[in-house]
Amino acid sequence: MDTLRAISSLILLIISIINFTNAVPQWYNGTDGRRYLVEGEQKYNWFQAFHECARRNLQLVEIESRQKNEILIAILKPLFGNSHNLWIGAIDEYNGQKNYNRPFYWHSSGKRMTFSYWSDSNPDNDRNDEHCVHMWASKPNYKWNDHHCDWPRLGFICEDHYLQAECRKVSEKKITQITNVAETVVGEYYEQQEAQIDSLKKALDKIETEELHFKEQLNELLTQIEAETNTLLVKYRMEMNSMVDERNRVLHNTNLGLRSAIEVLTKKFSKKLETTKTDYRNILQE
Repeated sequence: MDTLRAISSLILLIISIINFTNAVPQWYNGTDGRRYLVEGEQKYNWFQAFHECARRNLQLVEIESRQKNEILIAILKPLFGNSHNLWIGAIDEYNGQKNYNRPFYWHSSGKRMTFSYWSDSNPDNDRNDEHCVHMWASKPNYKWNDHHCDWPRLGFICEDHYLQAECRKVSEKKITQITNVAETVVGEYYEQQEAQIDSLKKALDKIETEELHFKEQLNELLTQIEAETNTLLVKYRMEMNSMVDERNRVLHNTNLGLRSAIEVLTKKFSKKLETTKTDYRNILQE
């Protein structure tokens, strides 16, 4: 018995959680990059639905194109099946004409409706008091119907306010432009940097080549100077040796002449000395 009570309590808790979850509008992302807040619970007239969107800084959805309509249907079918009652953001500005072709406007942006997805025989302005537009559960594939704004209780679809969307679009455009300019500037900078680096490399290569050429010329000059120095040294050494030989020859000849002169003088002096000695002897003998 206690087990059955526990199971019953758990089931009630799960149902409460599911109901609470279902009671909260949910965000869904479309393939167009936009997001949509969907409230499926049938408890809002058009004005209340408008207020629920506005208090979240949103607007009732404006379906300006077939593409956007198909994107919304692709989001809604997995949630509600073939169709559901959901307010959208179009009104006829309380036009009292019983006219299927009367103009409708998107309330938040004020733009005239140019795309429509009416169900058969609509918008019929029943009792001349159907001024608001909703997706109709009575017709398949989320066809549209005009209805009284104040008393049917339906769900709704919100989206980002058109001004926010336009600001986002402008911001994205500016960001794209700035990004493109930045990429262009950065690209040009890198191109110039690469060109400068290439130019510097070429200049360095040229300097290196010229330095090698200068070293080769310097080595050749040093080799030439060394060779010429050795040649001059050999020449000067030969001239020096020649001068030394000449001096030695002159000295030798001078020495020979002096010896001959000394010998002559010695002979003369010896003869004179002998004569003198003879004279002294003769004087002494007298």
